[in-house]
Formats: sequence, structure tokens, C-alpha cells
Amino acid sequence: MDLIKKITIAGLSAVMVMQVMALPVSAQVTGKISEGLNKAAAGAYGTNPQPIESLVGGLISVALGIVGLLLLGLFIYAGFKWMTAGGDATKIKEATALIRNAIIGLVIIVAAYAITSFVVQSLSNVTTGTGTPQQTQQTP
Repeated sequence: MDLIKKITIAGLSAVMVMQVMALPVSAQVTGKISEGLNKAAAGAYGTNPQPIESLVGGLISVALGIVGLLLLGLFIYAGFKWMTAGGDATKIKEATALIRNAIIGLVIIVAAYAITSFVVQSLSNVTTGTGTPQQTQQTP
């Protein structure tokens, strides 16, 4: 176990040293390079950039997708733990608790996705002007 700790510490130290050494290199971007990058981006994505609400909505959707994959892994792990419990009541109880917690997490993820989708769509409609304003009915 001591060897594993030493290897982990050495690896993390090497990564930190490499990051520190790369900082001066990343600061040497000249105008010509950034001009070329801007031309390449305009060619790849067009001259009209994506609206910020679409970008944020996409990032949130990707994050929720990753959390969903982690949740699927938790379901598989809990099912495996239950199947290999061999009749041990404490292991079965732990596995069912994991499954219950995963279901609660699934409900939270679905709710977060629904709320995010609604908010991003509403923001997009308001900022682009495609949304219809709500008309309030006046009672005489």
C-alpha cells in the first residue's frame, strides 16, 4: 500500500509540474495565431455565434447526461451488490438503500432537466422575440 501512495504522489506531482511549465507557453499566443483561430472558427461555426442561452442549455444538458450515466452505473453496482449478497441481510439492505437513493437521484435529474429545458426555451423565446406575450384578460 505504501508503494501505491508513493506512485500516486509522484504522478500527481509530475502533472502539477507539467501544468506549471505549460503556463508560459500558453501566454505566448500572438496576434497572427489568434487571427487564424478566429478565421477557422468562423469557417467551422459560421459568422453568427450561438446565442448564450443555447450554449448554457447545451452545457447543462451535457452535465445532466453525465450525471445520468453515473446514475446508471450506480444502478448496475447496486444490482450487482444485491445479486452477490448471497442471502446476507445487511448486504441486501445496503443494496436496496443504494437503489432507493439512485431512484431519488433519477427523480431529481429528470426534474432538473425539465426545469432547465423550460427556462432555456423561455429565455430563447424572450430574447429572440419568437415568444408570444401572455395577454391578461381584464374583467369589466
